[in-house]
Amino acid sequence: MIELQAFLDSIGAKLPDAPTPKPGSLTAGQTETAKVLWSSPGDQFQVGIWECSVGKFPSARPDMSEVCHVLAGRVEIEDEGGGRQTLKAGDTFVLARGWRGHWNVLEPFRKLYIFSRQA
Repeated sequence: MIELQAFLDSIGAKLPDAPTPKPGSLTAGQTETAKVLWSSPGDQFQVGIWECSVGKFPSARPDMSEVCHVLAGRVEIEDEGGGRQTLKAGDTFVLARGWRGHWNVLEPFRKLYIFSRQA
């Protein structure tokens, strides 16, 4: 079990210095970096911090759901059906198991994420 204060302190934690190119990005030069804060045995659940630079990329959650809390920046999420939602710092959203769509990162973006592989 992670202590609450240690978890809250880690939200502002420095991530790896060298962001890597964002796989599948539709925007040249888009990068990302992440830090896992906690993972359950068997990796059924994972909590972490993720950052991404401005750009657009496809995304899918075929075998997991994800809860996201936006810590900084702005992003527009578009699902396969064309539904769009713009999210900013302080917003929380869920990508259900099976979600497919695109992320359009409008401002450098940082989120706290929780992945669940539970059915």
